[in-house]
Amino acid sequence: MSQETVTVQEFLLKQQKLESDAFEALPYDPKECSYSLGPLRQQLYACLTCFEAKNPECKRHLQESNPNDEKLIYNAVCYTCSIKCHTTHHLIPLYTKRNFQCDCGTIRVPSDTPCQARSSTNDIPSATNRYNLNFEGKYCTCQRMYDEEDGDTQELADQGTMIQCMLGDVCGEDWFHEGCILGLKDCVPKEEGQLPDSDDFDAFICWKCHEKWHKEIDEMVDIEGVLLKEVDRCEMKPHETYEDSTAPEQESKKRKLDPTPSESSIFLKNGYKHKLSQHETKTQSLKSFLKKFKHISQEDPVYEPPMDQPTTDKDSLDAMNTIPRDQAIEGIMAYNDIKDKLKGFLKAFAEGDKIVEKEDISAFFDMLKKGQ
Repeated sequence: MSQETVTVQEFLLKQQKLESDAFEALPYDPKECSYSLGPLRQQLYACLTCFEAKNPECKRHLQESNPNDEKLIYNAVCYTCSIKCHTTHHLIPLYTKRNFQCDCGTIRVPSDTPCQARSSTNDIPSATNRYNLNFEGKYCTCQRMYDEEDGDTQELADQGTMIQCMLGDVCGEDWFHEGCILGLKDCVPKEEGQLPDSDDFDAFICWKCHEKWHKEIDEMVDIEGVLLKEVDRCEMKPHETYEDSTAPEQESKKRKLDPTPSESSIFLKNGYKHKLSQHETKTQSLKSFLKKFKHISQEDPVYEPPMDQPTTDKDSLDAMNTIPRDQAIEGIMAYNDIKDKLKGFLKAFAEGDKIVEKEDISAFFDMLKKGQ
């Protein structure tokens, strides 16, 4: 039997598997831009193609770029626009950000990339949107690239687990390597047990946000059932002090082994929000803190677009929207005609569980060409 043979049942099973895989990767219907819904906690994607177009003086991997520089115009687009409007662009997944409105169709994106869901190019971006180096593809205090093309830089997958700061007030909900949380030179922790396992904690607050809100956070974690672990971040001494020939041998060794604790990050227990809600003797300072950052103590759902239907026909029709209307109508009519004829041709094979040979398919399309 030729290797280029397949039964109709096998073909349909493969099609169903492809549809299932596609639906799992992109489960939502990319129809409505989330801009009209206002600021949300939602999945976002930074478009580096549009970033470069709006910032011609900057290249993607320009190390001296500064997120606080008002000359840099960052952007992030919603799930729908990442598929509908920026599908051929270089996108970086930002995962979720809070209180963020889609930038597609606003002045943060080039006018030659309109929002196809809203037919807009010059809307005003939300004043609540906050940007950091994540929107340039850089993460953590080490500023390593998410998808670095330079072979001298490790891929993100080789840098160990990254953890997102839940508070995000100072860091902008940045993601941090485990080793960077500890203050180590390498991104991956040297020993097991230095940080809690991912299943053991509910939320993480980075040392930057802890330093700004230390009074309120320290009061909060004093409540029973809230704190899982406080982890010191050690500031390593410069290399040259390790090689100080004038220092006694024992002192030199001690410098190597005893880095200086400087800041600390917070890991909160699973179910800590319930403990916070039960605790009634909060100070006014902590009450104001929890009111300002409601997501710390209240449910914080991620916006999800309507679910899509995993049908190949729908996906094919959606693709027709990218061509002129008259051509799309002609294409749909031709597609339906071929589909009906192919179903009729394959019906005999399906009923008899016969093998469809390559020659059979070739004969079918030769018949179509001859107009039979």
